[in-house]
Formats: sequence, structure tokens, C-alpha cells
Amino acid sequence: MNRTPNRSRLAAVAAISGLVLGLTAQAASASPAEGWRLEQPLDSAVNRIYSDVAATSADNAWAVGYQAGQDNQPELAIEHYDGKAWADVPPAPVPGPARLDLVSAAAPNDVWAAGSAGEVAAADVREHRAVPSAAAGADVVQHWDGTAWKSVERPTPAPGWQSFVGGLASFGGNSVWLSGMDYQVSTGATEPWLERWDGKAWQKVTLPLAPGGKAPQPGTIIGTGPDDITVSANVTDESGKSAPLLYHWDGRVWTVQAVPVPSDYPTGWIAGRIAADPKGGVYAVGRPNEWNAPPIAGFVAHWDGKQWTSVPAAPFPEVNAATVDNDGRLWTAGWQSGDPHCRFAVWTGQEWQQEPLPAEGTSHAEQSSVLAIKPVPGTKKLLAAGLFSSNNLNNTWGLLVSRGQ
Repeated sequence: MNRTPNRSRLAAVAAISGLVLGLTAQAASASPAEGWRLEQPLDSAVNRIYSDVAATSADNAWAVGYQAGQDNQPELAIEHYDGKAWADVPPAPVPGPARLDLVSAAAPNDVWAAGSAGEVAAADVREHRAVPSAAAGADVVQHWDGTAWKSVERPTPAPGWQSFVGGLASFGGNSVWLSGMDYQVSTGATEPWLERWDGKAWQKVTLPLAPGGKAPQPGTIIGTGPDDITVSANVTDESGKSAPLLYHWDGRVWTVQAVPVPSDYPTGWIAGRIAADPKGGVYAVGRPNEWNAPPIAGFVAHWDGKQWTSVPAAPFPEVNAATVDNDGRLWTAGWQSGDPHCRFAVWTGQEWQQEPLPAEGTSHAEQSSVLAIKPVPGTKKLLAAGLFSSNNLNNTWGLLVSRGQ
């Protein structure tokens, strides 16, 4: 079955059960040189999944996701770090089941989070495949103003449709960008969309047609400000073969670049992850456009604003998360064949070096997933979010780890 563009972020959902293992693991006390460490004890994050993280400084960070609620349906979960400890922060009320998949912080008093409402069936977290239920669900969008989280309305999809978010980037109150896809449960039809919040309402954004005249399907959004925004996209031909693209907005016009791929794969390629480097370049990280593709290497390409350069593929068949740290190094996370736990890999400029998750988590869980990695501005610190799980996802613990200071 072919992937839809950036589907892993559009619908990263998982079954959460009320069964809990009696863990008493404590946060790691390792020094920064010893690698990744738990940000909070596992027993404080039972029946929880963290989908994304964002930070504005060393004393202001956020993690969002969902947790098991009544009848084991997902409820919004939001954690805030004040420089000393992580603590729950109540989200704005949402009627019925809901989850948060993305968070973006422009300032301590200007943070946005997005996800989906409605019932969602169990998903394979390792592959990030979601199977929407028959019940339609709208997007959930919330804004933190420094005092409380408040709901921001988006149009509800038509009956029988499920809405998923794909990318979120905030550059201030009048420039918040959100991408996603509406999925019709009965037919499998999809309708991608891209919107910008102008401070009062959501405005539809239409990307120019891709080379060849096809409409692009937007995914991840990154940038440094309202006049420097990059959107990953995918274009699919009549045979289902896909090609990855990068769209750049300079405040006036869009430009598009085709992402170079390593070979003529039968179903094409997708760039499911993009990450900005401190010098203004963009890394595109991708894999074949196929859910059950053979374990072949994906690709990594770097755009410096003038030309593309190929980078050796990350040591994972599929990269599950990617970012660039404040030293300009590309970090990825994924699984190696036969290993149920995610690992990190950093590109040094000459080779990929791997690092494991902290043993305090992996020793108590059967598998793990890293869903997001982000740098902390003004520091050498990285934050990563996801989940540890056991018993076929019947037991889950929020994964929140860090590296550096």
C-alpha cells in the first residue's frame, strides 16, 4: 500500500490501555557527555504518549500528546518545563476523545498546539499507520497566551471525513502555519490543505502547481519568520508514483525545488522529514513511498540555498524524526532491523554515529518510538518525545528525553 505524503505525522496515533506496569524508575542522573537521559520518571507518565516538543529557552519548553481517559479514549496531555521540573498544564476543554500531535512555540506567551478530535482506532506506532474509525473528527487547535490554553476553531470536516494535521509552525500571533489532510473513511479519498492564521482567522494557502502541472500535497513546515518559510510537499502521478518537493515563501512569492532522490524506485519517494540548519539551509530526509517497503536505505539531501548536496543515508530503513542542533549537526531517530527500540544517529559531517535511548526506559519496556526531536534555543540541549510501550501497546509511558545542556 502506498503512503500518503507525510502520513506518519498526519496520523501518529496509538491504542492506550488502562493496564499499567508498576514502575518506579527514576530520572537518569547521567552527565551530558553520557548521552540521552530521562527528563521525568516513567511512573509519572503512565498511559501517556508524547507526540511533539518545542522550546523557546532553557527554562521554557512544552511537550504535547495524549493519555488514556474514560473508557481508554484519548485525552489531551500537555506538559510544561520551567527550568526546574515538568508539570501538567490543563488544556482547553475538548468534548469527546482528542489528541495533540504538534506544538510550536514563538514566545513564552505564544505557543500553538494541534491535533485531532473524534474516535480513532488503534494504530501501529512503529509504522505510524492510522486507521480512522467511522466517526468523523475535526482538528483540535489550541493557543497558549501565557496564562491559559484556549481553543482556536477550524472548520469541521463533512460527515464521514476525518481530519489530520501534518505540519505546524508559529512565527508570532499573525503568522501561524498549519498543514493537514482530510480523509474520507468510506472511500479512502484525501484532500490536503495548507492554512495560515492571520491573527483573526484561518486563511487558505494554495501552493503553486508542481513541475508537470500536478497539485502538491503539503507536509512539514519550518522557517525562521513570516518571510522565510519552507514547506515539504509531495506530488503523485497517475500511476501512484510520488516525488518530493520543497516550497519556499519569501513573503512575496513561492519558489519550488525538486528534492534529488537516489534512484527510480517503482512507487517513488517521499521526504517525510525536513529540518533547517543554522546557516539557512534545509535537510530533506526521506524513504520509498511504500508502507511495507523492503529495508533499503532512504536518502538525505541538503539544500544550501543554491544547490543540493547528497548526504549518506541515515542508518535506519525509515527515519522517524529529524532535526538540526544548534551546532548545525543533523540528528535522526529510527529503528534498525530486529531492534524494537528507537535509536538516535547524528551526522558529524563525515559519518553517522548512533546513540541509544536511556536504559532506564528501554529496560522496562518492550519497544519504544521517538516521534519528535527539537533543539532548545540558546543551549546545546536537545529534547525528544515519544513513547515506551509493552504488552502490544497495552502499557505505555510517555518518552521525554534530553541530551546536552
